[in-house]
Amino acid sequence: MKNLFIDSNIWLSLYHFTNDDLVQFGKLKELNGTDIKLFVPQQVYDEVKRNRGAKLKEAFKQFEIRPIQFPVFCKDYEEYEQFSNDYKSIIQRHKAWKEKIDTDIKNQSLPADKTINEIFETTTLLECDSVVEKAFNRYRIGNPPGKDDKYGDAINWECLLSSIPDGEDLYLISSDKDYRSDLFDDMINPFLEEEWKCKSIQIFSFTKIWFHF
Repeated sequence: MKNLFIDSNIWLSLYHFTNDDLVQFGKLKELNGTDIKLFVPQQVYDEVKRNRGAKLKEAFKQFEIRPIQFPVFCKDYEEYEQFSNDYKSIIQRHKAWKEKIDTDIKNQSLPADKTINEIFETTTLLECDSVVEKAFNRYRIGNPPGKDDKYGDAINWECLLSSIPDGEDLYLISSDKDYRSDLFDDMINPFLEEEWKCKSIQIFSFTKIWFHF
């Protein structure tokens, strides 16, 4: 069974623009507990729930249809009337579609909501309170991961260090640069790798590379 950690930014990408496929997350749900053991710190769960609205708001800025104005010289072309009518129809359909999406957002019933919630509900969340102080000290002295006066990543890392049994591997999926090598995007941060080795575990880092089952 493979131990797997998926960072908050990957879960939140499902509320934004991403190549990550909900179908693949559905496969993860099927394999969780059999071929895969998913580790979800309480910190990750809270970050996903806390930042859902901001991600959706940001995505919706690109989902608007702006009014179009037709110069007078365009109106003498035979295409004008049909195009104008088509455009009005698109605006009306877009409005109805957006209202439907808004309802699902309010009811927390977007396809992404259903997939994420189903996975989280079948996964035991890792308690993080006991490692908060260690994570803060880690961030304060400058050890990765952590940035922008925030140490949520440090909490997740300390949580994983204390939760994964010695001698077992960990597959880590994240788009966060703090986990990556400064020189090679497809490699784990050497400091984190060395720390993991001291725990007698080999770590494999897949930085924003989605797995195919």
